[in-house]
Amino acid sequence: MKIIKTLIPALAALMILPACGEAAAPAGNTQQTGAAAETAAETEPEIRFDGETVNLGIWAMPDVASEAFVEEQNGEIVNDAVYSRNLAVEEKLGVTLNVIQVGPEDFTAVDNVTKSIQAGEALYDVCWMPTIAAAQASVNGYFLDLTKLPNLDLTARHWSQGVNSEMKIGSGQYLASGSPAISMLRYIYVTVCNNALFSSYDLDVPLGDVRDGVWTFDRQSEISRDIYTDLDGNGKNDINDLYGFAAGARTGIDTFWTNCGASLYGRDSAGFYTFEPKTERYAQAVDAILNLYYGGPGSFVLTSSKDNFRGQELSGMFAAGRAMMLITPIYCIETYMRDMQDEFTVIPMAKLDESQPSYRSYVQDQFTSCFVPVTVTGDRTELAGAFLDIYGSESYDSVFNAYYENALSYKYMQNAESVEMLRLIVDSVVIDPSCVYSDEGGIKVELRNMVAKNNNTLVSTIASVESRVTGVLESLNSSFDWLQ
Repeated sequence: MKIIKTLIPALAALMILPACGEAAAPAGNTQQTGAAAETAAETEPEIRFDGETVNLGIWAMPDVASEAFVEEQNGEIVNDAVYSRNLAVEEKLGVTLNVIQVGPEDFTAVDNVTKSIQAGEALYDVCWMPTIAAAQASVNGYFLDLTKLPNLDLTARHWSQGVNSEMKIGSGQYLASGSPAISMLRYIYVTVCNNALFSSYDLDVPLGDVRDGVWTFDRQSEISRDIYTDLDGNGKNDINDLYGFAAGARTGIDTFWTNCGASLYGRDSAGFYTFEPKTERYAQAVDAILNLYYGGPGSFVLTSSKDNFRGQELSGMFAAGRAMMLITPIYCIETYMRDMQDEFTVIPMAKLDESQPSYRSYVQDQFTSCFVPVTVTGDRTELAGAFLDIYGSESYDSVFNAYYENALSYKYMQNAESVEMLRLIVDSVVIDPSCVYSDEGGIKVELRNMVAKNNNTLVSTIASVESRVTGVLESLNSSFDWLQ
């Protein structure tokens, strides 16, 4: 196994989770057991490509690159599972895995892959890249239809059926994700609670509310709105003070629309997207979110210019004991809170109201998905399909479980209650196509701006973007229809 270090832009130019309300186990389909599994294993033909090299292009963002490749074993369970997975894939297929890290360390890395495809250069057999950028590039015909790729079964347990259902448009599907992409877990948004602060205010961490189905935006606001202390004594509400609730005004807002059970997109009879905003529920959600964000002195809202998905400022604030509750992706817990002095408990994002049937958990749209460039032709399509099949299967059996069952559940979670809540969170994940297929400056950004300005202009906002979003979807559908 060899690796080529990060490609600079100039050179580059030459995963389980249910969708939209579905509930499913993290890895997708149920595993066969007993005699059926043994029979399947006995009858499945061995596919080998002895002496071939698989060129795997991966996003160079360090926390993502490490889910695809590590240099050596180091005794850390996820690291060693990734290492062993890659060796097992090489052995089963008889191939050498050539891992190419593609920069820069943001989602524009996809641009460098598509430039090579446009130039007709067959640099990659398979790529794992940030979903939002890959999805928007897929409309240009750069990727093969995975439903037609030899040796690849997207209905297998190691592929996310929720991602499949959202990424399939018409009869074609050009992206998939599943067990190899532990970023699908790392990028889930949750509420994290400081147990010591709850206790100091004679409050219980709202585990009972969650279990009883009454953990709502309004309940969260009721608990947090009056909890504020001017710790630095400067008479200003700033990040150095203590709050009941903290969240961001940019990427942190995206999660709430999914949590409330509203949607923007529907489907027509042929499986193409339509613009069907549930305006009434969205308007209710805006009121509840604005109340949570601005309803009292107990809320700290990090400004849009400072808020980002990898949220070190808010995470540092929480880790230092200055927020009783924080809205954050699991990635930030893993990265910034491992040495936190106070014990914390993880619970789901709140529902809009008690009538909502279930909790819904949002995955930030930069989680990784795979695609196969159209420069992969002939017999190499068989190699690409077989590689993805084995890569996914081996990931399910090792990497996914190493992260979820061990590192996440028993290393980053601090108590049994968090592990219980984690199962509920993972089982309630949804993929939001209106975030993945959102035009730059489109509806997602308009909703962010509306909340950041503390002004419920939902009806006029939807009306102002309807023709533009409809046009974007018509263009999207037309492009995929032409590709098929």
